[in-house]
Amino acid sequence: MVRHAKSLKLRNSRERVAAYIYRQSKTTGGASFVLPVEKRLLASLLGMTPENFSRAIKSLQPDGVAMDGMRIIVTNAKALESVAGPDALIDGPDMIAGHAAPGFHGM
Repeated sequence: MVRHAKSLKLRNSRERVAAYIYRQSKTTGGASFVLPVEKRLLASLLGMTPENFSRAIKSLQPDGVAMDGMRIIVTNAKALESVAGPDALIDGPDMIAGHAAPGFHGM
């Protein structure tokens, strides 16, 4: 819960979405995954409106993120990582090591 609050305060909306996608892609171990909840609920969890969530996803296209319905496709993991800016104090040390702990599913 503390990490979630830190993310809300220390990252802008684009960075929060990038960090969420980065964590989910590391957790699933693949280049694509299906969002576990509907977009408006995810936007609320990330502290933004559904419209801002859509804008953030669209702004991440040049940085290696594509969206097809509920499926997120990471086309350039390095570019996404640079935008997400993984931080041990916000995301936890397991995300910095390049893998997510078992059972970790993001926010």
